[in-house]
This record gives sequence, structure tokens and C-alpha cells, in this order.
Amino acid sequence: MRKFLIYFIIIANIFSNTKNIIYLSQWKVDENFELKLINSNKEYKDKSLKDLNSHNFLWEIITKLYPKEILYKIKNFNIFIDNRNEDNQFLAFIEAVPNSNNQYFSININISDFYKNNSFLKEKYIDTLIHEFFHIISLNESQISQENTGYLRIYEGYCKKESYLNQFYEKFWEIFSKRNSNFIFKYSELSYDEKIKIYTKYENQFFNYYALTNPIEDIAVSFEYFVKLGKENHFKNIKRDKIDFFYNYPELIKYKNYLTEKKNRLIINWTNILIKNYFKVLTSKLALLQATENYGIVKNRFDEGVSTSTDLTHWTYEGTAIVPDAWG
Repeated sequence: MRKFLIYFIIIANIFSNTKNIIYLSQWKVDENFELKLINSNKEYKDKSLKDLNSHNFLWEIITKLYPKEILYKIKNFNIFIDNRNEDNQFLAFIEAVPNSNNQYFSININISDFYKNNSFLKEKYIDTLIHEFFHIISLNESQISQENTGYLRIYEGYCKKESYLNQFYEKFWEIFSKRNSNFIFKYSELSYDEKIKIYTKYENQFFNYYALTNPIEDIAVSFEYFVKLGKENHFKNIKRDKIDFFYNYPELIKYKNYLTEKKNRLIINWTNILIKNYFKVLTSKLALLQATENYGIVKNRFDEGVSTSTDLTHWTYEGTAIVPDAWG
């Protein structure tokens, strides 16, 4: 009965939350992990959020972060915005491709959560992708059956006995859901303040308030912290037990190491790009100032009747240097 209750909690979460979504672009992913545009929202007013180059950039990061065996499972890539209050928005979510038996997935990204005030929140985006990564490896055909296994039932099917999700549920959620059924069923519909109030009571068991939504989200949030933290961390309660849970699976330890390396490499590359761009802009500004000063000197000499071989009134600023677009 408790597993049946969890099923209805998950169903309620899915259908109550996705109705607020507006898609800005939808793409197919080919066998080479290249995108093919299927649909774009031309009516949406905010040009910065519907810019297809930005959408492609978000996909490029996925291809640099995920291993190929996971990329092969992604067949659709979609960019959306969520019209709900910001505290209750989806950052991202995955969906099994219909009739694929959970072999393939669509990944959906809320672009408005990662572009704020003309800045790209790179670490937040990567951490969100790691969260979605675990959804893919825990909800695919190796973990979930379309036949009744007698174990936890979720929207995608029935958990296999030894699946990550079923083992996590039996260890951390079976008793918890029985004791707290009064709020769990309606948790996703509560206001942000109401969720925080409940979370404060159980913060020794969950890493953030979103993890309380259901066991699917709890295990994915816990995986985020497993990837972030070393085995020797400061937690000494159920949260520590949740991190230790993943160390029972050698393949998850390999994924932790892989994702950590890729994340660090992406951040280092971004840092290098920012440094290069900083000096590029600085050099350009200095060049512009020098050109302006030179122009003043040449103009004064021209006014005095002195001949000059270069007409600086035709020089243009192209962002990296001052170059002439015409010669006198």
C-alpha cells in the first residue's frame, strides 16, 4: 500500500508541474550527437532566451560532460521556461521516449534558470546536469521493468528488486513515507515557505527541500552530493548514510570520478576563456584610446596643412584591434 501511495505522489507531481511549461525550441539528437531543429517558438517575446545559439551552447556542455553510453540514450533535447513562481520551477527534467521501454530519453532544460542578468550560471547548470544524469541511469530499462515486479511502482514502470531506486526506497523512504503520508502527497503543491518549514524539520535527512518531493528526486539530489563530496565528509546523520549508499556500487564510483574530472575541466576552460576575453577587451579598449589620441594628433597636423598617408577618420573598432577599413 505504501508503494502504491508513492506511485500516486509521483504521478501527481508530473502532471501538476508540466502544465506550466512553454517550450522555446525542440530538437532531435542524431547518432553523432548533433542537433536537428524540430520546432522553435517564434511568438515568445524575450529574444535572449529564445536565441538558438544559446540553446546549442547548453547542448554542447552536455556532450562534454556525459559519457557516450549516456549520450546514446538521449534522443530529444528541449528548451523551455516555467511560468510558475521561481521557487517552484523545474530546473530541468527527463522523460522516457514513448514506446522505447525506457531505453531512450528526452532531456528538457529551463533556460531562464541558468541565464540571469546577462550571466551564465555554469556551476549551477553542470550540477543540474549531474542530477539529470542520475535520472537517466536509474530510470532506464536496466533498472525499470514494464511488468509488475512486486516492488516500487513509478510512472516509468516497476522497479527491479536490485535497482538503485528500489534499494534506496527500502532503506530511506519506506518507513519515512508511512510516518509522513499527511504531507508527502501534497508536498509538490505547497508554497516555497511551506516546503522550507517542513524541510527544516527533516534537514538532517535531506540535502535540500526539493529532495523531499519523492524518492526519485531524493536519490538524484543525493547523487549530486555524492559527486561533489569526498567519502570523508562532515555529515554524521542520514545524509551521510545516503552518500555512503552509492559507494556500494563500483560503477557509480567510476561515474563520480568521470563527472568530477569533466566538471573541473569545463570550469577550468571557462576560466581560461574569461581571462582571455578580459585581456582581449582590455587590449581593445587601450587600442581604441591610443587610436583616438593619434587621431587628434593627425587631425591637428591636417588642419595645419601637413600631409598624412593614413586617414584615421576611416578606422573602425572591431572588438579586438583598431584596423583601417579604407586607406587614403
